[in-house]
Amino acid sequence: MKVNRNISSKTWTIIILIIIISLILLVPFEKLQPAIIGAVVSKVFVYGMSINATCNISLVEGWNLISTPCLGSNSSLLAVLSPIEGNYISIHAYNESDTKDPWKSYNPNLPTQVVQDLSDISREKGYWINMEANYSLFINGTRIWPAFISLEEGWNLVGYTNNNTKNTTNVLSSISGAYTIIWAYNASDASYVFYNPSLGTGTLTEIKPYWGYWINMSSDANWRIT
Repeated sequence: MKVNRNISSKTWTIIILIIIISLILLVPFEKLQPAIIGAVVSKVFVYGMSINATCNISLVEGWNLISTPCLGSNSSLLAVLSPIEGNYISIHAYNESDTKDPWKSYNPNLPTQVVQDLSDISREKGYWINMEANYSLFINGTRIWPAFISLEEGWNLVGYTNNNTKNTTNVLSSISGAYTIIWAYNASDASYVFYNPSLGTGTLTEIKPYWGYWINMSSDANWRIT
């Protein structure tokens, strides 16, 4: 067989393309799908938009269990608590991931040489703060909607990232079956309130903004707050 050496390069290109297309058409479409759409679709958590917000947290003399959905660009403890500087005795957080030393604290009255291990405020955390007198903490900044809080098996001291009061079971629906009990502290009358999902009863009927919450988890889970 003689090959016509006078065929142009353009013609050869067309012939090669025809061969490639013919081979592709012989391959079942199902075998091409993984390359086109991916074999696995991953579940992605989308941390929502930042919304301008102002928080007004009412604090009473003595212990308060609080959180803040609002934070400014500077989330350092000293910056966030600057409006109540000189009016609080100490503030404490609980880091469930640090099993050897979970409690973190800051006391403005301690000597400067004392190492203090609480330096920042997080939307996702709850805080015990001991006040010398009644005061209001104003925070201008942003809040995140929707938000996710990572919860670990055991006790977690967390915040509530919404600025609206909602029904307890509705707010906790994303971790239904993964928590055993939730506690809060009402500083206005120095009383504890709780909700037990296995019993379907309790005195904590609503989740309120600016409160901190103790949640006991039976397994790790992500709490989605909308």
